[in-house]
Amino acid sequence: MNKLSVVMLEPSKQAHPTLSDEYKKFFSKSGYETEITCVCHEEELIDKLETTIVDVVISDLFLKNEDFAGLIVVQSVKTNFPDVFCIGNSGKNIGYRQTTSKLPTFDMFIDKFGLIGNRKYYIDAMVKEFLAKFKRNTGICIDPNSKLPDELKNNNELHSLLSQVTFVSHKQDTYINGRNILLTPLSGGKSGSHVFKMIAKNPESNISSVPAVLKISKRKYAEEELENYNRFVKWILPYSWRVDLLGVGFTKSYGAVCHSFVLSGREEFDSLTHFISYGKVDVVKNILSKIFNPDMRSWYSEKLIQYENNINERYLNKYFTKDSAKDNSAKRFAKYCQEIFHGSVVTNTYVKVFGHRYPLPMDCLFGQPNGKYQSCICHGDMNSNNIIVAKNGEIIFIDFQHTGRGHVFEDFITMESSIRLFFCNSADNREKVQWKDIFKWEERITSVSDNKTLSPLYQIIADIRSRAQKNFPEENFRNYYYGVAAINCKLLRLPNLSDEQKGYLLSGILKALDKLEKSKITI
Repeated sequence: MNKLSVVMLEPSKQAHPTLSDEYKKFFSKSGYETEITCVCHEEELIDKLETTIVDVVISDLFLKNEDFAGLIVVQSVKTNFPDVFCIGNSGKNIGYRQTTSKLPTFDMFIDKFGLIGNRKYYIDAMVKEFLAKFKRNTGICIDPNSKLPDELKNNNELHSLLSQVTFVSHKQDTYINGRNILLTPLSGGKSGSHVFKMIAKNPESNISSVPAVLKISKRKYAEEELENYNRFVKWILPYSWRVDLLGVGFTKSYGAVCHSFVLSGREEFDSLTHFISYGKVDVVKNILSKIFNPDMRSWYSEKLIQYENNINERYLNKYFTKDSAKDNSAKRFAKYCQEIFHGSVVTNTYVKVFGHRYPLPMDCLFGQPNGKYQSCICHGDMNSNNIIVAKNGEIIFIDFQHTGRGHVFEDFITMESSIRLFFCNSADNREKVQWKDIFKWEERITSVSDNKTLSPLYQIIADIRSRAQKNFPEENFRNYYYGVAAINCKLLRLPNLSDEQKGYLLSGILKALDKLEKSKITI
């Protein structure tokens, strides 16, 4: 039988034995063996919540004969421990308006007299309500071999997240229910997220679950990712391209999203970044042909297109939300142009590189209107780290925190930027770069009929741009250059960029700015 840890706040010690026995019977009918700790004061209750793992709190609503003083206690519990299931109980007549006068309030209410009087129909109804609302795998334990960051060690919130994520049914199979959880760190996520490979093993049968990926983030980021998955992935993205969502959980501070491992771990896999960094041109082009094939469109369908008024606003709000972000990008642009290309910034009006004048990026991008654009559903962070490639060639998308409506070219440009950052960036493949030659390649990307006459890196970029145009032939390609300049300026803020990475980002920015300057629009 599943175990349940319960703390009951009841001011009358005389009532403890009777109520405790009746609640044990109640939870037994629900399929749980219960350990109930009885306390008389709020301070004792909070101490238990802070120091031990508690699944359910039961609070009397009339403490010391004060009208609804228990509601204030419940409010405090649900505010500070929102994942703890709260049952309000009383023997007095109360109404909905009274019990909702303090929010947040309890998860369910139980009439003491209905419980103690052993009213079968009432108790059966309450058992049904409890089972419908309580969703926890209460028997889990974290394997001591798990490697956890300091902030999650001995953290009751982690235990709660795992109990929510792994819940499947109140009728657990003794030999299948995964209760021993082993967490192994994977590469970290954004915004301080922690990412783990998770295996849930049954201690009796030693049967393991399929391997899963557990991502623990700040609560608001996990909520965003879950909402985006449900809105834009679950019913839209082809099944073979998406991971299964296995479970979710939320506490006061954290949210957890658990999804299936790539192809259930049956095949060896790597991120697309691996193949880019080792210069595997044919492999990369083949993967990109699958992702951006106009015949396979789901997110990128012309049926999802909307017309938006202000492309400046789109990129400013997503990539430059703070003035400091614009200032930081502008300073790094000027600094790197001088360091990498030996260029010069002239009186804050233009930059001169290899004898050619280019506009400054922030003036060009945000100092003047750049017109309308088309939007569709985008992954929102289509960098090569978020494309997983299995040995058999299957691909999977991960990380849907930023999925939603965006500029139709945005995913294409983000992938292009990954090519610039990672192509031949491994120590074994890094080549000496002649930047004057790179500028010639940048100029030729969209002006040659045969991509194979380009260098390997620019073959891939030309292929991406070609596919962008085929997917959205009606979108002004000027907006592609706008996106290249904006996204690559944002990437200049990344720490620890190599000189090659800085140079490839800068060359893309400068040539895009040049195209924008030559095709200025008037509004």
